[in-house]
Amino acid sequence: MQNPLESEEVAFRFVLGAIVYFVPIVVAAWIATWLGVIVFVGMSVLAFVALRRGTVSPPAVVSTERAAVDDTPPGMTTWLDDPAAVAEEYASEDALRQRVLAHRELVVGPDDEEIVRERILEARPRRFLEVGSGLGDLCGWARSHLDGDVVAVDSSQRMVELAREAGVTGVLADMRALPFPDGSFDCAVANFVLYHVADPETAIAELARVLEPGGSLIASTLSDDTSERRLAWARLFDEEPQPPPPPLSFSRENGRQLLLERFHHVEQRDCDAELVFPTRDRLARYVASIPPMSDLGSRVPDLVGPFHLPQKTTVFHARTPR
Repeated sequence: MQNPLESEEVAFRFVLGAIVYFVPIVVAAWIATWLGVIVFVGMSVLAFVALRRGTVSPPAVVSTERAAVDDTPPGMTTWLDDPAAVAEEYASEDALRQRVLAHRELVVGPDDEEIVRERILEARPRRFLEVGSGLGDLCGWARSHLDGDVVAVDSSQRMVELAREAGVTGVLADMRALPFPDGSFDCAVANFVLYHVADPETAIAELARVLEPGGSLIASTLSDDTSERRLAWARLFDEEPQPPPPPLSFSRENGRQLLLERFHHVEQRDCDAELVFPTRDRLARYVASIPPMSDLGSRVPDLVGPFHLPQKTTVFHARTPR
C-alpha cells in the first residue's frame, strides 16, 4: 500500500511541473500581445504626427485646374504647389507661351487680364513691381504705359531674362523674401502666383512691406470650385468626372481674408468665363503644353463643334497696407 505522503508529493511535483512548464508560455504570450498593442499605437501616433507636419504626404488627388493659366486633366495629380515641378516647368517659356496665347485669344466672358491692366492704369504708379513676371508681357506693357520705374521679380532665371528683354529691371528672388527696402513701390501685381507657395501669408506680408503707406496690390488667382471644368474634361476624354482637387493656398474663396490681414481695403472681382477652342489642333496644342498632360495631345478626339472649357478666376485689389 502506497504511503499517502508519497502520493501527495507526487501530486505536488506534477502541479509544480505544470506551473513551471505553462506559466512562461502564458507570460510570454501576454507580453507579446501587449508589446504588439504598444507598437501599433506608437506607430499610429508617429504616422499621425508626421502627416500633420508634412513629412508624409497624403494620398494624391487629381486636379483639373490651371497654374498660371494651366490645367490638369482627369487622372492627373496637382502640381500647383510642388516646388520641383514648378521650377522645372518655368525653366523654359515655350509651353507657358502656348497657354498664355490660348487664354489671351480664346477667352469668352470677363477677362481677368484686362481687369488687372485697368487697375494698374487707375493706380498710375511711379514705382511698379510685378512678382511672378513669367513671360514678361505685363511688365513690358507697364513699361510702355506707365511713367515710372518697372521692376519684375521671378524665381526662374529664364523668366528674369525675359523681363530684362522686355526692357525692365529683372530680379531673381523669392517673393517671400523681396530684396527691397520698406515702401519701395506704390503698386505691385501678383498674377496667378501666390498659390504656388504653401505660405502665401508670408508673400503677402512682404508685398505689403515693400509698398508705401498708400500703395496697392493687385492679385489674380483661381477658384477652388472646379466642378464645371472637371466635367468638361471628363466629357472630352470620355471618362468619369474626377474628385475635386485639394484647396489652393490662395484662391477666390480665401484670398480676400488673407489680404485683409495686411491691407485695410480689398475689392474682389470674380471672372466666370470660358476658353472656346475652335479646332482640335488648337485644343491639342493647348493640352500638350500643360505639364501633366504633355503626352495627351494625341488623345484629344475630333471635335464636332467648339470645345468650351470653363474657367473661374478672381482679381483682388488690396489697398492701404496695415
